Amino acid sequence: MKRIILLSFLGTATLGFAQNNPVDFEPDGFGADWNWATFEAPEGEQNPEFSVVPNISVDDVNGSANVARMVIDYPSTEIWGQAGCETEHGAGIGEFTITEENSTVSMMVYQEGFASPVALKFATPVGAAFLETVVQNDVADAWFEVEFDMSEYIGHTLPGETDQIIFFPSYGPRETGHTVYFDNVVFGDGETVSTTDFEADGISAFPNPSKDAWNVSSENAPITQVQVFNAIGQVVWSAVPHNEMVAIDASALKPGLYITRIETANGTSVLKLVKD
Repeated sequence: MKRIILLSFLGTATLGFAQNNPVDFEPDGFGADWNWATFEAPEGEQNPEFSVVPNISVDDVNGSANVARMVIDYPSTEIWGQAGCETEHGAGIGEFTITEENSTVSMMVYQEGFASPVALKFATPVGAAFLETVVQNDVADAWFEVEFDMSEYIGHTLPGETDQIIFFPSYGPRETGHTVYFDNVVFGDGETVSTTDFEADGISAFPNPSKDAWNVSSENAPITQVQVFNAIGQVVWSAVPHNEMVAIDASALKPGLYITRIETANGTSVLKLVKD
């Protein structure tokens, strides 16, 4: 395994996160034109092949046009699967620190033939990295969303600024090769969306989850603009209410997670909204 010193929801201008995300591999999004390097095949084998390809299975879970693919041509006896890909230092994802706002990272995964765990970690240009976070996937031959909880690293620092994603697409021993697709890498805010009202900076949305509509209210200043983004960063609803209350029509939206940007004279807030 690579020896490293142990210790695109939207673009920076949109939501204030340091990362360029979600990483959606679309021509007008993030990830498709980044330099992704692969590693670390056993001796005598070729490193995995990375490419951006049309979505293998467009469905209600992942409606994206393009996704990333890793073709691993060899078996492995190693617990980490001897296969990974990583972004280029100083490019792509951008520099960031792990905070409460971005410590939860979700990703859609499609594993052909059989399911295995996947793992994610971050590194710096000087070769320092947090330990990988491993998530079990029990779904094969279908898109499945996994979530990485990086909250244990909040407040911890590494030598150099974190600027690299390292992904392990088949984290476990294998008797055969493995082709894995992944997509929509989204840095969330580290909070769990519950069935109760979600509040932040005087902004609240209710009911949440909802089947038909969310009511967004502002305690401190009128809402000047609302934008709702889907999992691949597309604006699916917007309004300029100039009011303390606005109703977001969710009737035409597919079930799933949405990110909502609410602007007031006091600043901008970002909420997670769930459509049942």
